[in-house]
Amino acid sequence: MDDVNALGTYLRQSNSGRSIDCWPQGMYPAKMVGSDFLRFIEQHHGIKSRAIVRFMDDFVLYSEDQDSLTEDFYLIQKLLGQKGLTVNPSKTVAGGVVAAQVEDDIDEVKANLLAKRRKAALLAYLDDFEAALEEIRSC
Repeated sequence: MDDVNALGTYLRQSNSGRSIDCWPQGMYPAKMVGSDFLRFIEQHHGIKSRAIVRFMDDFVLYSEDQDSLTEDFYLIQKLLGQKGLTVNPSKTVAGGVVAAQVEDDIDEVKANLLAKRRKAALLAYLDDFEAALEEIRSC
């Protein structure tokens, strides 16, 4: 309901001739327009990273080559600057998790889930359905 009220206020102000620079921040339509607007970053031909993932206004770059990541970061700063936008330094993180560590973590999660599944199956086999259901829910 807040979005509806904010949009109504925005439309009334713009109809009355008041100068409005932008839609109120945080309003759902503004978020969607902003998200769509930022497509030009991920579609830019100069991005060299193997993958770029974006959710709304958050970008994650993936590459094995640190130089590509650095060049892409500077390019994104430049592209955003041309539109009057900036990168938020408090949300900017360089570096990441080593792929081998991620695979090890995934293997550990898989092993734990498999152990729980086996225990639940055994409990169900022993007709202890309540305990089996509780084991499944604890996953």
